Parts: sequence; structure tokens; C-alpha cells
Amino acid sequence: MQASKSSYSLSMRFFRGLKIGAFFAALHFTMDLIGATLAIGFLFDPTLASTILVLIAFLISLTLGACLGAIVGIVTPAKVWNLKPPRRGLMTGLILVALSITLLSYNLRAKRQAPTLAKRSAQSGRAHLESPPPILWVIMDTLRADTLYGPLIDFPLAPNLGQFAQNAITFKDAESSSGWTIPAMATMLTGIHNTTTDASSGILPLWVKTLPEYLYDAGYSTHALVDNVIVEPRAGFAQGFETYFQRSGFRFAFSLPTFRLMPEKLHHLLREALVTSYYGAPRLTNRAIDVIAQPHTQPLFLYVHYMDPHAPYHPHPEISPDPPTSEPVDYYVWRDILRKDVEDRPSPGQTQRLKHRYDNEIIYMDKAIGRLLKAWHEQFGENGLIIFTSDHGEEFLDHGHLGHGHTVHREMVNVPLMMRFPDKDAQKFGQPATVDKPVSQIDLLPSMLDYLGLQAERTPERPLIQGKSFLAQLQGQAPWGNQPIIASHGRHGRRTYRYRVEDTVYIKTMFYDKRPTTKELYELKSDPREQKNLIADKEFLQAINFQEFTKQFENTARALVQKGKTHVDKSREDQNIESLRALGYIH
Repeated sequence: MQASKSSYSLSMRFFRGLKIGAFFAALHFTMDLIGATLAIGFLFDPTLASTILVLIAFLISLTLGACLGAIVGIVTPAKVWNLKPPRRGLMTGLILVALSITLLSYNLRAKRQAPTLAKRSAQSGRAHLESPPPILWVIMDTLRADTLYGPLIDFPLAPNLGQFAQNAITFKDAESSSGWTIPAMATMLTGIHNTTTDASSGILPLWVKTLPEYLYDAGYSTHALVDNVIVEPRAGFAQGFETYFQRSGFRFAFSLPTFRLMPEKLHHLLREALVTSYYGAPRLTNRAIDVIAQPHTQPLFLYVHYMDPHAPYHPHPEISPDPPTSEPVDYYVWRDILRKDVEDRPSPGQTQRLKHRYDNEIIYMDKAIGRLLKAWHEQFGENGLIIFTSDHGEEFLDHGHLGHGHTVHREMVNVPLMMRFPDKDAQKFGQPATVDKPVSQIDLLPSMLDYLGLQAERTPERPLIQGKSFLAQLQGQAPWGNQPIIASHGRHGRRTYRYRVEDTVYIKTMFYDKRPTTKELYELKSDPREQKNLIADKEFLQAINFQEFTKQFENTARALVQKGKTHVDKSREDQNIESLRALGYIH
């Protein structure tokens, strides 16, 4: 009889602990979800797929809470369960706990909100503008120039962009400043190299002045629609924008602690099975068209950042099914394997599938861009300034890797760049035209300020813009120079520099684990894909005076670093780590 009573007591403690654990887990999840919604609810995409992700996080939370409660119930003496706390005190305690969780949840996430813009000063730069044109600036994330343009510059995957290029200036040899998004976008938005801003740390510091800030001060209405969620407000990218639109059901779910407890491989499977990482080109375009169609009492600056060519490459069988010779492939598994610089490679059939789906994503995005351009021209005619470019390219085993962020080889930095000036200025800039001279994206901001008649800010608190306007070259008033083009970033345990002068490219990679520094040397005219490393070719080294060449590189690199050392924003370091981890940029 005594044994039976003891067994019943243990069973009762187990089930009571299980129920109490589940209750507190549900309470914590609910309050944390409320805090997250108040702070970053704008990220949540109200779709069935996004809701499923949140439900998965809830079920994990409930399961963990129930299991922990059951264990506590078993080990807690029976006499403790006989204690009956005052009901009023219990309710008061629960309310205080709930409010504390919500407040903490909100505060931990609130920094992602866009900053409040200051009022335009009376000395606004608008006085320098005559009939300021509306500006459309489009980023097509992860887009290689050679894939978009095609060998004949005929845009085989993007007819709408091809039609746009017929009346624009197309730069065949434009290079990004980095092999991944944040440092590349930091350079484009500021005209300051990412080595100076240290944007590889994951943030755009507050001490730089961005293009939208210049335009806002000049009287523009500034709006952003950004489908890349690491280009986020708390990372500094909302500076100067009046509105900043982002959506990602996956990113919102990733902010919930129990969702992050899942293995990374399961995260990747969910990202591919449920299209929740990005808002997608069609819906992003719908939002952009809504902004375009609004009445505008001020000139419009609209920044639209498409994400579709970025992994995971969704299949789009309605465009073109996977080739029968292609093979199933886990992109994320192979990407991470190849980051270790191993000899293994995916099969030709697997690589074919990745390339095919990447191409499909470009076709898919181009259809949406066609609608965007149609809406823009219906609203503004041919009076706007339109820019299309990308932050970086993508590698498909060109140098032994998949994806991006690992190297700064040609497939990573050679990006599309097309500019269309208003018709009234077309003849002045020789538009349409194809420019085969090398240009750097660091020159975009100063070129735009030059065109708009705005002055770059020069104060002791901010470094000078390092890019140079290329408008005089477009007008034939100055020769295209041979100033060096720099690309650099620090990721995956290494710091990599790319230094280009005319057709000579030097790449230096330094490893944080004290592996020997690697050096590469290429000649683009004879080797445009950078497949033949000439670092041991004595004849070529002598021909370019390699010792002097590398000395100039070292001096340039040191100067870029030194210019940023007096502008450190320690309070914002590592604020974007969670977003980088959510999208697989770091582990």
C-alpha cells in the first residue's frame, strides 16, 4: 500500500511539473513575442509560411518548458508541492514577471528601429539644385556582371534591363569594394572605403554621412525598400531615410530564442522549404510602385534593394524546370565545406542545378524590374536619374568556392552598373554608351553629388570622401585615369585585399590563425577570369616593377586604415551579429 502511495506521488509531481513548466514556457514565449512585435514587428511578413516559423518556435519553447518542469517536479520533494502561496500574491508576481519579460524583450530589439530624422536646416543644399530630378537607385543583390550582360552585352536573362540599357550608360568594367553586402553597401552609400569605416565588422558607423542624408538635406523625400535584412536600421543603413521598409518572416522568427536553438542545418532546410527569408521581387516592386504613385511635393529619392539572386536559389519551375542532367544539392552544406579550402567539389550535375536556379532568379527579378520601370516612367517620364548596380557577385567554383564573402576575385567584384540621366542631359554625357574603362563603386556618391550640384561635407568629425566623380570623363572633358581600385573585407578568419591598377591585379590574404599570407597576381587583359596566378613569373614581376607596385599597395592600405582610427563608434560594435547569423553569414 505504501509503495503504491509513493508511486502515485511521484507521478503526480511529474505531471504537475510538466504542466507548470509548459505554462511558464508559454508565458515567456508570449511576452517575448509581444516585445518583439512592438520592437521589430515591421519585419514580420504576415503569411502562412512566416506564421508556421513562429509556431515552430512556440512548440519548441513549450516542449522545452514542459520537459524542464517535469524534471523539476520529479526532483522537488513532495512537501514543497503542498505549499499553497497566496493567490493574490501569485497573480501579482506573474503580472510583474510578464511585464518584465516584455520590457526586456522590447529593449533588446528596439535598436533595430529607424532613427528619427532631424529637421532640414535652413541652409539646405536644395538652393544649389535647379529642377532636381527624381532618383531611382536599384541594388540587385549578388549579381555578376558577366551573367547579367552576357558575352555580347545582350542581357540574355534580363530583357527589361536590356531594354533599359539601350538608352543608358553601361559600365562593363565596374568593380565593387568588397565581396559581401555590408562593406560594399557602406562604400556605395558614403564614398568612403569600407576599410576606413571598418564596415566588415557588420555596421555602417554613425560618423559617416550617407547619400540619403545628403539628399534629405537637399530637400529630397527619401524612401528605402530593402529586401536584404542585414542592411538594417540598427546597422546604420537607415541614416537619412524618411521611411525604411523591410520584411522577413525568417528574420523575425530568428529573433525568438527557441527558434535559434534549432540546428543550423534545420534553419537552412526551413529557409529553402518556406520562402520566408526575403519578401521577393514581385511584392517589393508593388511596394515601390505605391511609393512612386504617391503625390510628391519634393523630389523623390527611392532606393530599392532586390534580393532574389541571393541563395537560397528558389527553383521557379514556371520559368524553367531543373535540367534533367542536374542533381539535387544542398547549397549550404557545400558552401561551408568549401570555405575550409578543401579539395572536395560538388558534382557537375549539382553545380549545374545551382547555376540554373541562379539564372532563373535573375529572370524572375527582371520581370518585376520591368514593372518598376514602367511605373517610374509613367510617373516621371524621362526626367529621372536611374541607377542599377549590385553589391557584389557570386562564385560557382570559379576559384574553388560557392557563394560570396570568401574572396575578392573578378567574379566577386565585377558588378553591373548602368546609369540613365534625364533626357535633357543625355547628349552631354554621351548617352547611350558602353564604357569599358575600369570604374569603382566608391565613385558613385561623388558622381551623384557632382551631378546634383551638391558639396561633399568637410568637417573635422568626418573623413573626406575618398571617391572621385567620373562625370568629367563621361563628358569627354578629362581622360579616364589609372587610379588604383581597392576591394577589401575581413571574414571567415581572414582579411583580404584586392589592389588593381589598370589591368594588373594583386590579391593579398592574411589569416587570423597565423597561416602564411597568400599572394596572387593576375593580368586581366590576357586572363580576364583570373585563372593564372603570375606571382612566381619573374618576367612579369620585373615588367610591372613588382616591388614598387606592392609598396604602393601597402601605403594605400595603411592610409585607408589610419583614416578611420580616429572615428570609432564603440557603442555600436557587434549590434548586427544576430542578423548576420540568421542569414548564415557567420556561425
